[in-house]
Amino acid sequence: VPKDLVALVGQKYGIGGGIKVLQTQYLPQRVHAAYLRLNDAMYERIGRHVLVESGYRSPAYQAIVFLRYLAEHDGDVRTAAARIAVPGYSEHGNPAMQGMDVRTRETVFDEDGIAIPFGNTVEYRWLADTAKDFGFAESYPEGNPWGVIPEPWHWRWEGYEGR
Repeated sequence: VPKDLVALVGQKYGIGGGIKVLQTQYLPQRVHAAYLRLNDAMYERIGRHVLVESGYRSPAYQAIVFLRYLAEHDGDVRTAAARIAVPGYSEHGNPAMQGMDVRTRETVFDEDGIAIPFGNTVEYRWLADTAKDFGFAESYPEGNPWGVIPEPWHWRWEGYEGR
């Protein structure tokens, strides 16, 4: 476990007129600093922010996440592995290229009352165009070579900024 983790405590998001609080998440210090700069720029340019829904995960926690997903899919390893990395292979457990899952501060619903997927949000479009300027890249875009389902909410730190 990295010694320089920064705790993100009390992140709140709106849903259906109510407020929910995310569990405490952790990012390595330099990734957290880049995330803050990215969020400040996003707010300045489009008046929005993203929250970290899942940051650093220890290998033990990653095992729990994988096993839970495996159980939910009747032990189908192929299905589980297409969605959740096994411990030791998750970007969430790699501080050098830290992965993080982000979400909007407000859950937006369409006219049928269905939550709009993150990949269809203004925040995602901004990240797709701009995140590289802050050292982040979308890990699993549509058609990725690893066979992982597209995850527009999952971004990894690549350790540099200002390309």
